[in-house]
Amino acid sequence: MGGNAVLTDLPDRLRLLKKNIQTNLHRGNTRGSAIVQELVWGDDPDPDLIEPFPDYVLGSDVIYSEEAVHHLVKTLLQLCSDQTTIFLSGELRNDAVLEYFLETALKDFAIGRVEQTQWHPDYRSHRVVLYVLEKKSKRCLADESSLNQSC
Repeated sequence: MGGNAVLTDLPDRLRLLKKNIQTNLHRGNTRGSAIVQELVWGDDPDPDLIEPFPDYVLGSDVIYSEEAVHHLVKTLLQLCSDQTTIFLSGELRNDAVLEYFLETALKDFAIGRVEQTQWHPDYRSHRVVLYVLEKKSKRCLADESSLNQSC
């Protein structure tokens, strides 16, 4: 790995995450660390997850239902400082859910999309998307009419 990673999921899935870590550790030549912690979107995160704030938050297949969008965005806001970069990838399943997520997240985050020309050719798929999110600064949130690209 090379870094210190915290893998999170719902309580009933933590055992599988721990098993995956152990499986990958046995492959040898690993650096860094990985721990598993429970995280339920919408609940206050454990202080260990945000003290200090992470440099990166990675999510895969996390945009899947309109009901979960609010809790996901709330949790991302709680997990991130202005210096945190979020990478969210997933399969495009439902345009309405994706649009709802983007509309909701754009209130608090600057969002970019990584074009597939920048991906390794083996991983390109018209059904998969990769977004990069950064929390908008307080200045930008205060000036909703701002079109300043630095926000």
